[in-house]
Amino acid sequence: MRENTVTVRQNVPPRPPLRDGRSDGMLLVVKWLDENNRSLSWLAGQVGRSRQAVSAWDEVPPTLMPEISQITGIPPNKLRPDLFFMRSSHK
Repeated sequence: MRENTVTVRQNVPPRPPLRDGRSDGMLLVVKWLDENNRSLSWLAGQVGRSRQAVSAWDEVPPTLMPEISQITGIPPNKLRPDLFFMRSSHK
């Protein structure tokens, strides 16, 4: 009888370089995915989108920002700083 074994891949090639134009927030998401051994396909499944759609994102879509923030633990203002502003203390 053959014994079940799990093959661990070693020397896995690194992710191909990301294309230019990704926002800092999206780069944080990709970094989180890498650090947590997750993929864009995994994230796509979590948010109900196709892998191709998620791969095409240059920035986190505003409608998915709360959900992606909850999944990754990255604060919304880091995912999309362009949607947040600081109030001035000037009168």
